[in-house]
Amino acid sequence: STQLTMHIPISLPPISSPFSRNRGRNKLNLLLFEEDWVSAITEIECHPNETKLWTTHPGFFDGDHESHVLPIHVACSLHAPVEVIRAIVRAHPQCVSLAESSFKRLPLHIACQFAARIDVIEYLSQMYASGTMAADLLGRLPLHYACSNGAPLDVVDALIKVNPSSVLYADYNGWIPLHVAVHFGAGTVVVKTLVDQMPPMSAETSKTKKGSTALKLAQKVKTKNREEVVRLLSGVGGAEVASDFNDMSRSSRSLDSNRAGSDPEGWVASAAGDTPQIIDLLDIEISATGGFNSAAAAGSGVIGVSRAA
Repeated sequence: STQLTMHIPISLPPISSPFSRNRGRNKLNLLLFEEDWVSAITEIECHPNETKLWTTHPGFFDGDHESHVLPIHVACSLHAPVEVIRAIVRAHPQCVSLAESSFKRLPLHIACQFAARIDVIEYLSQMYASGTMAADLLGRLPLHYACSNGAPLDVVDALIKVNPSSVLYADYNGWIPLHVAVHFGAGTVVVKTLVDQMPPMSAETSKTKKGSTALKLAQKVKTKNREEVVRLLSGVGGAEVASDFNDMSRSSRSLDSNRAGSDPEGWVASAAGDTPQIIDLLDIEISATGGFNSAAAAGSGVIGVSRAA
């Protein structure tokens, strides 16, 4: 008798990957994710077109929203050394001007948001100077993110040097970089640098949409240099404060060694990309731990995030 053999096709689920293009793999991104910088540079040199591949990465900023990114965005988020960044840009020069899809952030935004090294910030600023004045979906410049992330003075100086007018740029809540720096307990030298770059009296008169000045924000934070910043912003003893801090190390007064709490009014949660909806920071209830109260944030559509100091 004749035996009939039937071949039934079986559909297998695709191999999941944190980085995918049409749900496939990208070796360069995987090497970046593993922080294998030497192999990543070799991969770029052997296969330069991989630097031009857009990949889908769920939760690139917040663990939730999906973003379409290039290897340059991935590298900037992972503190890749400048040699890796240069190799990517050599292979794909236009990448410095291309934004990821979710919140329209350039590589420079991402580098500042994820506290990249100063040489990376300087390199990206030089390669695409217009990026220092490019606003993301929340209306924020790279300088806003640097000020929210405790960037030392050399990083702030590098961004301002390329485009001094960036100190006056307000996001959709009316927050200029000075407001952000004060809110997050930036070092006195950083605050003074921002003030010095602004027109006379503008540091005192610039207000958020809720009417808060930098001085009002400074009076609310709990940091080691609170009184110094309040004096500087109020004009009381300003010359003395300037004299005391002009000779300090550029990085010794950064947020990491200064602030008492993390994200006291929820700016990071909004900045990180929990939602593109604009919220007013001063409406968020402060929790005892320094993070904002998720119940208070629920009404604004923002996911409550509390980060350890």
